[in-house]
Amino acid sequence: MRPLPPLPIGSVSRTMDARHLNAVANHPDVRLWLGGEAPADAPLDLTAIVEDPANIAMATPHGGFVAVALGSGRYDVHSLFLVEGRGYEAITAQVEAVAYMFSATDATELRTTVPTSNRPAAAFAKRAGFEVRFTSHVPWVAGARQQADCCGLSIDRWALRSTQTRALGAWFHEVLADAKAASGSARPVHEDDPVHDAMVGAVVLLVLSGNPEKAVRLYNVWAGCAHYAPIALLRLRPVVIDVVDAIVEASPGGMEVLRCR
Repeated sequence: MRPLPPLPIGSVSRTMDARHLNAVANHPDVRLWLGGEAPADAPLDLTAIVEDPANIAMATPHGGFVAVALGSGRYDVHSLFLVEGRGYEAITAQVEAVAYMFSATDATELRTTVPTSNRPAAAFAKRAGFEVRFTSHVPWVAGARQQADCCGLSIDRWALRSTQTRALGAWFHEVLADAKAASGSARPVHEDDPVHDAMVGAVVLLVLSGNPEKAVRLYNVWAGCAHYAPIALLRLRPVVIDVVDAIVEASPGGMEVLRCR
């Protein structure tokens, strides 16, 4: 059994208690940018959204995120941080929250709406990889329309941009190469390919987050475009996957190569 490298999730925690996020949302420095049908000085109550198990709310010491389920694996994401959290805390939490959404849930795309006048929020979304899909005038505070960028981040773009997925993929290929050498396998070792590392690392993270079926689907769609051979999920408990060159078993403690070809 080969132990795993550190996983990119830890500083954010999922919550269904809205009290902390309500307090942050209604702070004057935050409330102005959250919009809503009520006037800007009217309090927001996120309780119904946070307590709905279809949605995902995550908290940090000075803020958090709310991801509202839109259906078909798409979520509308809202970030809210006090001034004290708008630095290292928010950036670290953003990386981990996005990784959690794509690895542990059914999310295939995250969306967010950013007023064009809110440049810090636009920079924050861009850092995560969100791309502007279109710009429009949307209802904002008290129904008044405001120009905003509607942005999206797909699971593929996250996987290919993430340093964490790339590191996990490199680790996986190192484990596989060692196992093939030890078994005397005649199959060639993969050439160094950062893109392949990233997609394989995404598979590792999804599998370890309890999403093996989604992991295999994600990889095989990419593999069909990149001209790699597909992989196959052989069983769920424990998770066993045929990765073409070998059959591997994954568990929370690490990975074991059961057989090399």
